[in-house]
Order: sequence, then structure tokens, then C-alpha cells
Amino acid sequence: MRLFQRPPVEPAIDQIEAALTDTLESLRWCQKNLERRHTVVTLRLCEMNVALLSMALELQMQGETERARSVLAGLNYEAHLDDAALGSIWPGC
Repeated sequence: MRLFQRPPVEPAIDQIEAALTDTLESLRWCQKNLERRHTVVTLRLCEMNVALLSMALELQMQGETERARSVLAGLNYEAHLDDAALGSIWPGC
């Protein structure tokens, strides 16, 4: 009996999985902090991250790993934790 084995993963796929996990964590933070102005900006950063992730995944599926990696460079990791950056974008967060 042969067990199912996951095929080798391209480096860009690993980055996409990590970024998706981080974006989900930011969304969970937003759900718990709806009263904060910081939440609005974090949601917008998550929206941008999801768009970039879908573009990177599509490029990866087309075999364009280098282009996928360049798209991933635009992601905002841990958006909900970056008070200094958000404060410069939107004072009072």
C-alpha cells in the first residue's frame, strides 16, 4: 500500500502559505478589535495582501516562480502589530 505523498513544494508556495497564515492572524485580530481605528487600516492591508497572494499563486501555477516572488515582496506581514507604521499612514490609530 502506497501512502499519499505531497509533491515537492516550490519556494514561492511556502512563502504564499506563510503569508496567508499571517493574513488570517491579522483578520482574527481585527475581529477582536472592531472598536479600534487601527482595525480599519489593518483590514485594508489584509485586503491588499489577499490580492497580492492570489496574483502570486496564479503566477506560481503558471510556472513563473520569480515573478511570484517579486509580487510577494509587496506583502505587509503582521499588519495588526505594526502600530508605528499604521500611525504614520493614519495618525491616531
